[in-house]
Amino acid sequence: MGLFTKNGDKSPDIIYTQEFRLANGARYLGYTERSEALSPEKENDLQRSENVQNDPDVPKNYKGYLGYTDRKAATKMEKDLEDQEKGDYPTFTQGAYELSEKQHKELIKNLKEAQKNKSLLWAGVISFSPEFIEKSGLMYDDGTVNQKGIKTAVMAAMPDYLKAEGLNSPETFWWGDIHLNTNHVHVHLAISQKKNTRPLKNGQPKGMFHTKSIRKLKSAIHHQLANEKSRVREIALEKSLDYHKSVMVNMAQRIINQDQHTQQLLLNLQETLPKYKDKRRWRASNHSVDFKESRDLAFDLVDSLLKHQLFSSYQFYQESSKELDSASRESYGQHIKDTVQPRDEELRNRLVNLLFRDLATAERKGKLYRKDRLAIMEKQGIDLNRKIMDDEVKLLNELDAKSSEAKKLRIRLGLRRYYLKLANLDNRIADLQERIDGLKQLDDQTKLTPFINFFQEQQLMAKLEKIPKKQLSTSDKAILNRLRAKYQDVQQLPIKLANPENIAIRKAQLAQEEQLLKEYPNDPGKEFIIEPDTKVSEQYQTQQMILDLKQRIHQNNQLPKEERQKTNGPLFQRLKRLYKYKENPHDHKAQQMIKKYQRKQRKQTRQHRSPLMSHSVIGSFTKLLAAGKTNHAKARRAMHERLDRDDDLEREDELERREELRH
Repeated sequence: MGLFTKNGDKSPDIIYTQEFRLANGARYLGYTERSEALSPEKENDLQRSENVQNDPDVPKNYKGYLGYTDRKAATKMEKDLEDQEKGDYPTFTQGAYELSEKQHKELIKNLKEAQKNKSLLWAGVISFSPEFIEKSGLMYDDGTVNQKGIKTAVMAAMPDYLKAEGLNSPETFWWGDIHLNTNHVHVHLAISQKKNTRPLKNGQPKGMFHTKSIRKLKSAIHHQLANEKSRVREIALEKSLDYHKSVMVNMAQRIINQDQHTQQLLLNLQETLPKYKDKRRWRASNHSVDFKESRDLAFDLVDSLLKHQLFSSYQFYQESSKELDSASRESYGQHIKDTVQPRDEELRNRLVNLLFRDLATAERKGKLYRKDRLAIMEKQGIDLNRKIMDDEVKLLNELDAKSSEAKKLRIRLGLRRYYLKLANLDNRIADLQERIDGLKQLDDQTKLTPFINFFQEQQLMAKLEKIPKKQLSTSDKAILNRLRAKYQDVQQLPIKLANPENIAIRKAQLAQEEQLLKEYPNDPGKEFIIEPDTKVSEQYQTQQMILDLKQRIHQNNQLPKEERQKTNGPLFQRLKRLYKYKENPHDHKAQQMIKKYQRKQRKQTRQHRSPLMSHSVIGSFTKLLAAGKTNHAKARRAMHERLDRDDDLEREDELERREELRH
């Protein structure tokens, strides 16, 4: 075989070939230590072995692969070692540049024990191109080689090499010898074990090493030997990669915190995350089925960032990665594995994990990104959110209720309803403040000042309703419940709370307000209390009717299911009709319901009178007589007019009863 020489830019600086065989005592040790030249036939036994692992980064027909031939000298003792570093043999091992006689005997003893236990021996050759030796400064001016530098590099690389192959054991031992001639330098490296610790394959210890381990060995030795001048390009590229990676990570963090579109995507991602107790499982390396959707969304988000906001830095990162691969091939060979894709995957994994860490931090702090999403909804406004919510409700009805899409949609709807609730409460507080300010400005001109207190209490109720339940104190909850009983919108009152006690409190408040407005029908303060052209009686009686219906439904809920459904069905229909009336006072059917309710109220009033004459009529007649302000004829006319009105009401009730029977 010829000398190992560089062959253009595609030739590597360093190659490594290794074989494994059964340990054969001191014979191979003597072979590596010899100072006389051996015949080519003997030296090429390594190439002929079927257990040879050729350098994975070098073509099979590479000339001068092992470089055994054409040398005039093999090993030489070093002249540049300190006295304490010198030994009796040129062989080196971990921590010893030259072996002493004692160390040499120990090595022979270990080899014999390995042979006895049929352990394997791995025999390798590390070959350097003359060009690399020269540019790395390993060749002195007098033509001698810095053996100490080479041995130091091998010693530094061996622990990781052995560990990668599971040979970091007290049973493992190794040695090396540098073979020299004028143009060529190579290291014979041998590894064995006194007792085998390697996994067995077909009853025999595993012989082959991983290609990745061999590459790391070459890389570690190359980095150790190459001086800074020879590595200036590689160092610059490595710094460029680190810099642009750092830039992208920092930019991604700012984008996550500031960019609204990215925050929206994060919200969508958050809704898919499995509810793991240990949030560390939110990782790019988690390939479980329940995490697939979240993982895919996270990688899609990172892909979007790299294509847009991080594009410039990402381009520089990719170019530096490609150039570093090119430099590595110049050092180790053209068959070296492409590292552009692994680096890209590592970058993407890091950015994905950044997203998951941010989400985990947000959840630990209780934010859950609700604030960000609510900010987006606030910019959309109430009307647009209502329209979106209507569309989402329609879409939800078309989806499979158990699907992940339906689940995400329900979460969005819930948050949208929460936003609308907050927005409506804010509007309510502002509206009440305008009414309060208007009444205060009238000062003594209005008699409706009690409404100032009513409105202030309603403001307090709205402010308390904005606070999440978990954050309310016990006293706050008590105040809120009291205010709701007095002021809660009758349509929003839940059926389960429509018990007689709550209904009585709410009706009493409505009656008080109605009485004030009736008592001062022309008061200027009315414009801050009810809408123009609003009929006070109808407005308040409609609310009274809704409360009565809800109380009846609440009571009927105690009935058996079938009877409850039959009884409450018509009541719910009436409720819907009254709700519509509040929006459209011109609804004819609702007007009929209100008139019917008014007649019923009058009828209930009459039931308290005696069969012949009510106490109120008699009382009025008695007062007229006692006052002496009228004659008996006038008193009789007043009594008859009252009775005639009662007769009219009786006739109206009879007509209504007949109308119901016809339907």
